Amino acid sequence: MTRLKGVSELPKIADGLTELKDRLKSEFTRKADNEARQLIDSRVKELEIPKSPKNLIDCDFTIDARPLLSLTPSIMKSHKVHLNVAISRDGFTLENLGHDLMRDIRIGIFKSNTERNQWSYADSFMGSVNMLSSRQTITKDISEFKNSSGNALSIDDNIPLYIDCWVQDSHGIYLFNFYLEKWVFSLLSG
Repeated sequence: MTRLKGVSELPKIADGLTELKDRLKSEFTRKADNEARQLIDSRVKELEIPKSPKNLIDCDFTIDARPLLSLTPSIMKSHKVHLNVAISRDGFTLENLGHDLMRDIRIGIFKSNTERNQWSYADSFMGSVNMLSSRQTITKDISEFKNSSGNALSIDDNIPLYIDCWVQDSHGIYLFNFYLEKWVFSLLSG
């Protein structure tokens, strides 16, 4: 109940900050204007110039209360996905589109004639990448991925296939689904 009460008071706190800003602006403007006027008026007599205008200073500043309105009662965890994954019957490509270095990346490739809805990394053809720098792209030959028995992955079957790619780093597991159509050969006769 205390958390809900705290969250419900956040808009009031934001309104209070806006009121505080208006009060501070008024007070600061008045004091700065008085100081400037005293300084100018002391020089007016010496230089024989007209008296200073009533309002010399116009100031403004901002207290941004918007972040308060986005607070939640508990700490949130978040993940960003900045990856580009591509696969063909010959190769696999992984690109780090983000600005952060990725380390210890595990890749699992699943090949099936039907769509899957359950995956276990141990059942995949596995590969790994030690490090992928920001904006770096790596390409691996399909045969570099091996299952737990040590057999190399082959996607040279001339049938439609569902290919799922498991990409895992220290932040999470990302699953990419692909459908590879049957190869179409066209022979042109001359």
